[in-house]
Amino acid sequence: MDKLKPCPFCGEEDDIHSYTDEVICGSCGCHVGSMHKTKEINAEIWNTRSQAEIDAYKQDLERTIAEKVEMQAEIDKLKSDIEIMIQKAASKHRPAYDEQQKRIMNMQAEIDELKCELTILLKLSTVNMTDDHVKRVNRLL
Repeated sequence: MDKLKPCPFCGEEDDIHSYTDEVICGSCGCHVGSMHKTKEINAEIWNTRSQAEIDAYKQDLERTIAEKVEMQAEIDKLKSDIEIMIQKAASKHRPAYDEQQKRIMNMQAEIDELKCELTILLKLSTVNMTDDHVKRVNRLL
């Protein structure tokens, strides 16, 4: 097998490895290979790529990277917009939420007071009741 040429994309010379089914640049990750080809065929493909193939691959790679950078920027913007919307919604609805919580607490306090009053009244009224009536009243409590 011929010596492997430098990586056509990053120029790395020392970190090029030929394995059973592919040739890989340890610097940029560029690789050539297929499970259906031999080590020698993959090394030959690595060493004989034309400049046109390399340039096309580089352009495609640069385009893909630019698209990913744009997509990440869009994702970051959307995340920021969502966070702002959540904060606005929370601050807008917080007073109404707090008011509802106060009303619920007041209503619960009133219910607790009424239960106490009802318990006292029922206990007082059970003095002249039969055991059966007392059992029914206790179930209400």
